[in-house]
Amino acid sequence: MAVSEMASFFDRPLFSWVATDPDFDDKVRHSTLTRTLGPFRKLALYLPQILQQYNWRRVVVISSNYLHYGDVGRAIRKVLAETNFTVAHASDYYRPLSDTYIRGTLYKTSIEGRSTFPAF
Repeated sequence: MAVSEMASFFDRPLFSWVATDPDFDDKVRHSTLTRTLGPFRKLALYLPQILQQYNWRRVVVISSNYLHYGDVGRAIRKVLAETNFTVAHASDYYRPLSDTYIRGTLYKTSIEGRSTFPAF
């Protein structure tokens, strides 16, 4: 993040493969950054379209923090918030998963993720 901001300040090009954090989408702060791996935000943009097809407005996001998957989870949550979807519950996990984490997450998902509207 700091290197990209410095490169922008000094008007120097910066090429990065691993600049996947959704904060890099800010082209004012990161005006000279070029990413060779596309931003995960683009990957997340298709989700609202799918959710709209099913008239779903409330979601639960469970994502790993392993390698770059944390960036994907953050990008998905950011896009959903920007497109007026309710993220009822979000959980990031580290490997290895404990039984306690799995049970707790499934329980919270079943409670928080349920629609607040009656089924028809």
